[in-house]
Amino acid sequence: MKFTLTLDRKFQETRVDVTAPQLTAEIEELQNYLASKSLVPLLAYTKGNAVPLDLNQTLRFYTSDKNVCAHTIQGVLNVKLRMEIMIRKIAIGALIGLAIGCTMELLFSAFAGNSYIPGVTGYLNQFDNQNIAVLIQRLIYSGLGAIQYCAAGLYKRESWPLPFASLVHALIVLTSALLAGAYLHWFPLTLPAFIGFTIVAVLIYALVWVVSLCIAVSKTRRVNAALAKAQV
Repeated sequence: MKFTLTLDRKFQETRVDVTAPQLTAEIEELQNYLASKSLVPLLAYTKGNAVPLDLNQTLRFYTSDKNVCAHTIQGVLNVKLRMEIMIRKIAIGALIGLAIGCTMELLFSAFAGNSYIPGVTGYLNQFDNQNIAVLIQRLIYSGLGAIQYCAAGLYKRESWPLPFASLVHALIVLTSALLAGAYLHWFPLTLPAFIGFTIVAVLIYALVWVVSLCIAVSKTRRVNAALAKAQV
């Protein structure tokens, strides 16, 4: 029996496909084993605590408001707290965006001289109170991080081919970066500067995308090579 493992970010859940000329005892044993085991432990939530969900004691699944619930013998359990997961993603993305933005400020300030510069002078001069300007800038950092972090979930849509998911993801990431850059005066509000900033942003996005793809392909090849070696 040959075994091949393929890692593909398009698939949100693990899928097992078996191709054979006929049903053999070995395949039937594998089928029975997979049917009796859960490849990924399914957790449910009750009163804020995570508990294992026994499918044998589950009567039905249904949606309630923004949650997916399981009606079990013991009662109703929340299988997936959609709003809670979304809020968690937004919070993580906001913290990442804030950290990256503040780090870039420190780097630009270090290159400019010995004084800390909290933002572009043209942007800061629009405000009478610099604290308000910096607060708004921090909120934009956080919002930008949250949008781009949540946008990564587009690659998990099984119905979307990779090129289409990449295109939509790129549009979201680049549009949000351009809007933030225009408001924060990262580039002069002229057509040549806008085009130049867009080209740089597209090149950076393409570089990150290619590097991420190469890493994913390399991991897949290493895993398949290890499995092939183990079968020898």
